[in-house]
Amino acid sequence: YLLPIEHPDWFAAAFPASAHEGSTSYLVVDAKGVSPDLAMRYDVALIDVAWSVPLDADGDGRLTWREIGENRPAIAGWLREGLHFARSSQPCALDIGEPWLTERLGLPYLSFDMAATCPRAGPVEIASSLFFDSDAYHRVLVSVATPRAVHAATLAPVSLRHLAASLR
Repeated sequence: YLLPIEHPDWFAAAFPASAHEGSTSYLVVDAKGVSPDLAMRYDVALIDVAWSVPLDADGDGRLTWREIGENRPAIAGWLREGLHFARSSQPCALDIGEPWLTERLGLPYLSFDMAATCPRAGPVEIASSLFFDSDAYHRVLVSVATPRAVHAATLAPVSLRHLAASLR
């Protein structure tokens, strides 16, 4: 059984809806500025979002861009619950932009520009619980650009759920 995704302007794809394999999401963090705030992009497979947030409102087995848009508040709330950012151990407030569709490895992904408003500068801390309780194979590939270097890490349910390093 394939669950098609339809975008009225440019995108149509299908993905298997009956089985779910381990997945990967991508988080790119820009911490290079003089401000303590973080600019980010998060890419997550649309099938993973559909497993976590009910998107198919009319139950017809097809996802439309309208259904994704109508569920944007629920998707944003789910992201806020599962992704956490801090600097110098002080929590940052997360703002999530409008989603757009992109493609990775031939699969449809939802991409979000995000901003974290942080009370102070200092080491960047990132935590994720998205999918980790339901998918032992999910990975979040993280890239953090700081003034001195670009740091890469993988967040995973069985090894590392929280990245807290001196990412300066």
